[in-house]
Amino acid sequence: MGEQEKATFAKHLRELRARLGLTQKDFAKKAGITAATLSAYESGQKSPSIQIAMQIAIAHNCSLDWLCGLSTTASREDKTPLAPDLKTVLRVFAYFMREPSESSIWISFYEDPALEQVAAIETKDSDIISYFRTIESLSALNREGTLDDDMFAACVESAINKTLDRLDGNKPF
Repeated sequence: MGEQEKATFAKHLRELRARLGLTQKDFAKKAGITAATLSAYESGQKSPSIQIAMQIAIAHNCSLDWLCGLSTTASREDKTPLAPDLKTVLRVFAYFMREPSESSIWISFYEDPALEQVAAIETKDSDIISYFRTIESLSALNREGTLDDDMFAACVESAINKTLDRLDGNKPF
């Protein structure tokens, strides 16, 4: 962050905390940072990493664009954490099963004596494999408590968007 961006972030951070009526300690705790770190951000002495800035925005339901001075709207438009329903997931699987020659994912069924029947997702696409490895890592961090649910949802959404962008936006749903 340049000096101007750092000053804007500091100003918006102070405004947000004041609007929420929180002390530095309470605001920082909810965002998963220390009060001393928050103080350094608010005074413009330090600038956060993008991960920390996202963490602050998500924790306080605020637009990251606004915090960084890229938007005039402080509230997030989509306040719902990523929570795809089973119907959407099944629709995606139906798409891949209907058009197997055009997709890079296959659904395979087989019998396993220990598990009886199994349906497996198979792919050779490195972007999709990378996506699933990312989700696996994020899930482990979430289970350990290192990544809270809101941050997990934001990271998953980011991984989905990056994967879809790499796949040329071929969205089956």
